[in-house]
Amino acid sequence: DMLGGILTWKKEAEDLIRRSGFCYTIVRPCALTDGAGVIAASAPERLEMGQGDEFRGKIARTDVAALCVAALNCPEAARKTFEVRRRKKEDEVPLGGPSGKAGCEVADLSVLASEYAGWRTRFASLSRD
Repeated sequence: DMLGGILTWKKEAEDLIRRSGFCYTIVRPCALTDGAGVIAASAPERLEMGQGDEFRGKIARTDVAALCVAALNCPEAARKTFEVRRRKKEDEVPLGGPSGKAGCEVADLSVLASEYAGWRTRFASLSRD
């Protein structure tokens, strides 16, 4: 591939994880951005998830982090591989909030503990590997 074989190695690693017998969730984010993201820890509907390695788009690193924390706490995410991106470009705000000031108004990931219902529904809609 054009990335020096990296995609081949990633696929081999994913296959190894799937065969391992361990519980797993493989998250394939689209292009990562530095914005503060869109989900505010409780709005998974503002992200799109798909399977089949056909997604293109962008997603904030903070959104990927929040999604991974949610996946750790939702059994519906087990044994699934999926791509994720934000729904719309305008959903993302600059790191530090709309004002762009330093101080990082990033979603508080600890808030996720009480707000898994939306995540459970999203993960349940995905097919198992």
